[in-house]
Amino acid sequence: MPERGGHHASLRPWRNKELAGPISNPGGGMAPRDSGREKHPAHFLDQRNRQAVGIDFGALGSVGFTALLYEYRCGCRESTNWGIIFVIRHSRIMELLNTVPDILEQKIAAVETEKSDCVLSTTSRLLVTLNRYEMRKFFPDASLLNSIFPETRSVEACCLKAEEWQAVLRDYQPTAILSCWSTPRVPDDIAADPESPLKYICHVTGSPKGLVPRSFFERGGIVTNWGNLAAGQVAEQALLLALSALRNQGAWRSQTEEFSHTPFWDMVETLQTQTLFGRRVGLHGFGQIAQSLVRLLRPFDVQVFAYSHGVPTEVMEQARVNPCDSLSSLFSKSEVLFECEALTPNTFQCVDENLLSRLPDGAVFVNIARGHLVNEEALQRELQSGRIRAALDVVATEPLTPEHSFWTYPNAVLSPHIGAPTADMTHIYGEFASENLRRFLNRMPLRGTVSLSAYDRCT
Repeated sequence: MPERGGHHASLRPWRNKELAGPISNPGGGMAPRDSGREKHPAHFLDQRNRQAVGIDFGALGSVGFTALLYEYRCGCRESTNWGIIFVIRHSRIMELLNTVPDILEQKIAAVETEKSDCVLSTTSRLLVTLNRYEMRKFFPDASLLNSIFPETRSVEACCLKAEEWQAVLRDYQPTAILSCWSTPRVPDDIAADPESPLKYICHVTGSPKGLVPRSFFERGGIVTNWGNLAAGQVAEQALLLALSALRNQGAWRSQTEEFSHTPFWDMVETLQTQTLFGRRVGLHGFGQIAQSLVRLLRPFDVQVFAYSHGVPTEVMEQARVNPCDSLSSLFSKSEVLFECEALTPNTFQCVDENLLSRLPDGAVFVNIARGHLVNEEALQRELQSGRIRAALDVVATEPLTPEHSFWTYPNAVLSPHIGAPTADMTHIYGEFASENLRRFLNRMPLRGTVSLSAYDRCT
């Protein structure tokens, strides 16, 4: 029979022979195996069956102790709970822990990681907070959400009062929240609490700024959104608006009656239509939407300029875009100017009268970013003068009221903030979010992660 401190390869026969017998009792004599746990010098308590295995650590060598620890943990892998409590009752244990061989220590760490993964998968709770419209839009088969997390609860959070919303979060204790446009803001005390079980907010759509307090990021919380899925569709809308404004679509309706009496070769002169081919195009901002727009513009053989504070010029040059050293320079060069910048305190109403006056006569100003980037009074004065045209998917106050003066300008083209998502693609955003929930549960890298710096740029 091998010694108790022998090599771990002899562990199983040693364990079978040595641990099958009675357990030493520090009070004297030998304790029967069914004696109370309190008399054991040390024991492992397996949460699965509430039984203890007692060991006299003073009699174990370092290798034998390590092998025993490793084998016992591996032996618990079939447990549905995986909760193991290690109770120490002997001063010898610290000495033994300090002599654990590195290779076995790595094995134990690997088992611990597997145990943590299993704990996450069996205790994690998902709170779905979308309203009925959002559920139909993004998750046509809502039952699929119920199969991702072990526990899932749905609540139409937009219908709750603030205290009811907080009570739901306190009562259900979600690990993750699936959110959308209608989801109320996460209360500050829960967002900032490092002891809160809430670890992940999976936002189906774009900016999470109104939903997630900054403190959630600061305490290590994870937030994802639709990532770059929307960039191409918003860029597509931007291109549509630019082409519409160049063809002076805003004046089409007022000219309808006249068209019936005008030869077609005179219509283009009346409307002063223009082409995008060969134009000088400016991009204020150079994020994913602007970069997607660059690719869409290539067939038009345009010369593209860009300015975005903080974006290295090398990034623009790699996309074959000409960097400008200032906004004034960008506006002066642009026959078509796309506003794509993020709204921050520094960019609030940055497009003012001075910049708009630098646009060439007949230029087109397209805003697909945020209405508050523009001083709208200055823009309206330019539209009244007829010197430039505008195409707007966003305005400062949405939706526009029927009496708003923007509707009265024939040189303005308006769309009601519909850049993305398009109706035929909404299910893809739901699939993207569902995949991220699976990835989170399985501890895989997430897509569309919102960093703290990106959050600060969100609006």
